[in-house]
Amino acid sequence: MQRRSFGGHAAAPKVDRNAPYGGFVPPHVNPVHVYLGEGMAMIMWLWIFYRFKQDGACLLGFQHPWDGAHGDDHHHSVHATEFKWEKKVGGRAILIEDDHH
Repeated sequence: MQRRSFGGHAAAPKVDRNAPYGGFVPPHVNPVHVYLGEGMAMIMWLWIFYRFKQDGACLLGFQHPWDGAHGDDHHHSVHATEFKWEKKVGGRAILIEDDHH
C-alpha cells in the first residue's frame, strides 16, 4: 500500500505524547530578545491608547473630524472664526464664507 508523505520523504520521528507540549521542545530564546520584544509591545500599546485618546471620538463616530477633534488644543495663527462652514452629518464640510480674501 502506498503511503503519502506530502513532499517529505523522511520517516516521522517518534514522539512521546505524554511529554509536555505533546513532545514539542520550544527553542531557547535569549532573554535580551524577550525583554526587547516586551518593551516594544508596551510602547506600541501605549501609542495606540494615546492615539485613541486623541482620535477616539472620531473613530467611533461621536464627533466629526472637522469639529475640533484630534486633540487640537494648541493655538494656530489662523483662527476658526475667520471661516464659515456648513456642516452636515454624513457629508463633507462646505466653505460658505471666507474672510481672508
